[in-house]
Order: sequence, then C-alpha cells, then structure tokens
Amino acid sequence: MRTMTEQIKDIQKASKEELMTIAKNHGAPYDLVKY
Repeated sequence: MRTMTEQIKDIQKASKEELMTIAKNHGAPYDLVKY
C-alpha cells in the first residue's frame, strides 16, 4: 500500500513527458495515467 501511495504522489508531480515514461514503464495507457 505504501508503494502505491508513493507512486500516485510521483504521478501527481510529474510533467507531461514524465507521464509518458511512467505510463510506458507500468504498461498503462497514457490517458489513464494522465487522468
């Protein structure tokens, strides 16, 4: 649970370029990560 909370905080602080990388690394659709 702690890991998930930390990852959510990282996503909230990320720029658009970083969001693309995060989505790719997690295998998640960009639109879902962006939302």
